[in-house]
Amino acid sequence: MNRINARNTEISRDTLAQLAPSVFAESPMPGLSERYQFVKTIDVVQTLEQAGYHVVGAGQAQAKTDDGRTYARHVVRLQHERHMRGPVLPGDTVPQIILRNSHNRTSAFHLSAGLFRLVCSNGLAVEAGNFTSARVLHNDPAIHDHIIEGTNLIREVTETTIAPAIERMQAKQLTSAQEREFGLAATLLKWGDAREEQVDGLLAARREEDEGRSLWNVLNRIQENAVKGGYATQNRAGRNVQARGIQAVDRDLDFNVRLWTLGARVLEAV
Repeated sequence: MNRINARNTEISRDTLAQLAPSVFAESPMPGLSERYQFVKTIDVVQTLEQAGYHVVGAGQAQAKTDDGRTYARHVVRLQHERHMRGPVLPGDTVPQIILRNSHNRTSAFHLSAGLFRLVCSNGLAVEAGNFTSARVLHNDPAIHDHIIEGTNLIREVTETTIAPAIERMQAKQLTSAQEREFGLAATLLKWGDAREEQVDGLLAARREEDEGRSLWNVLNRIQENAVKGGYATQNRAGRNVQARGIQAVDRDLDFNVRLWTLGARVLEAV
């Protein structure tokens, strides 16, 4: 799945169609059960637009055939109009809604909370208990009502729960040892095993605003470096290489949520 194009400005329908053509599918993949209730993603997008949301990013799974592209898993990021030009949350962030769907039974309709960090154009995905995500099954008879309810609840809880967590992360200062321990734990999330050789690259600051040892700054340095890659490092054989970023949308979202959860645990532990 191609990495999502996340921005802080509304994208056009043409751009949305280029990034995620399956958003515009008119029917589900042939051969699905009669119990499968087709959720036309563009209809949901239009409903959310009427409620004040704007599409700011999208992406979808790679497919080998045109039919595969028509029904593939896809992701759409939306942002409410009150946050398009401000106000912003602590940490120079704005809340977003992450919508996931497919028309081939590879995923349920899923809504979750996101954050967009203005200073570095990074799209984060966050969790705060069970309130910042909602999974809606395709055979739910009240699916559209639940989608709207879930979207509004996620935005409300993001503003009231995530914002205070960011403020606490900004105030929490890590020691050098705690910073490196956090970085090493993040390598487990990305590669599945501890990679000490990657820690320095993950902790490197790309801009002056991200320097320092606040938990918020450390988390954001790790997130940007892990997702974007490009820093100089060594592979397991000791050869000098450039670190690879995370290109697949599913992996990007999964890593972001798990990194946020790790950061929340560090916040409570130190």
